[in-house]
Amino acid sequence: MPTASYSTVVKIAGTSTAMVAEPTTDGGAHTIYQITDTTKRVLDPDTAVVVDKDGAPASSADYTLDYMFGKVTFAVALGAEIVVTFDASYLPLLEVTTAHEVDFQVTNELRDTTQYADDGERTRTPCLQDLSGTLAVYEDGTTDHDTGDDAATLEEIHEASTASLLEILFGGSTEYLRAWVHFGSMEVGGALADVVQTRFPWTAAGRSPAPPFSYGS
Repeated sequence: MPTASYSTVVKIAGTSTAMVAEPTTDGGAHTIYQITDTTKRVLDPDTAVVVDKDGAPASSADYTLDYMFGKVTFAVALGAEIVVTFDASYLPLLEVTTAHEVDFQVTNELRDTTQYADDGERTRTPCLQDLSGTLAVYEDGTTDHDTGDDAATLEEIHEASTASLLEILFGGSTEYLRAWVHFGSMEVGGALADVVQTRFPWTAAGRSPAPPFSYGS
């Protein structure tokens, strides 16, 4: 089924904000709990995350965290009456309203693993996965997209040495792509009868312990 691209939403991460005893919603099986407030689900990987069960810290050996979508998955189901909360910092997502073009490519690096006994047919094994793309906006990159105390211009994000979080949601979809990225270059241009536009090619970047990119809702 065709998906309308004109309603694509592109967001970047804003100022890290602390939260204490943040409520979660039980996925139903008492194993997966997600932060209820949809605006607080991207966890800041640079700050400690404490998952509490009825107000007491749970052992990190008992669960795994999804930093991109604010989820905790316990290895063993909890009791239905147990309340799970987060003590952490989240990254508010700021919509880049002037974005007019976005694309991305996910690639798998294929390694030749052919052996002599393969009778002349090559065998390839997928290894490292990578993500890259381009973001285009109708501005010169100096617009501040953060309404908080810190500035968040695309120009500053490009110049920063740390990875930035990018979220893409295509029209008609309910699943997001979220990725930690580096903006490799900043290309500004505009014809005489046109408006200024800036293109930002980007590539996925690791920001441990969060994954470089992930799909979810």
